[in-house]
Amino acid sequence: MARQKPRRNWEKAMYYHNPAMEEILRALLLASRGRQVAAYHVLLGQSPAPPSQSEGPLLLAIDAATNFLGVSRSSLYRLIYCGALTPVTLPSGGRRIRREDI
Repeated sequence: MARQKPRRNWEKAMYYHNPAMEEILRALLLASRGRQVAAYHVLLGQSPAPPSQSEGPLLLAIDAATNFLGVSRSSLYRLIYCGALTPVTLPSGGRRIRREDI
């Protein structure tokens, strides 16, 4: 059996370098503590606990809905425009999103 020639350090680095993994690790490090814990449970093979339906308001303001979904304001309006979310129009003219729709 022929012995393989050892790789040079830079060759090892290029061989093991994975930009996608780097991006995943960066996102994990920048995530909130709650999301880090959820990712940890997924890595252990446990399903994360679903959010309780009894907690929080029934209607979410646009800003609260964007924070809850983790999307930008324009992305939320795109979801409304394409019909994925149906807003509730208040008598004052403001719009809210039903928590159960999210």
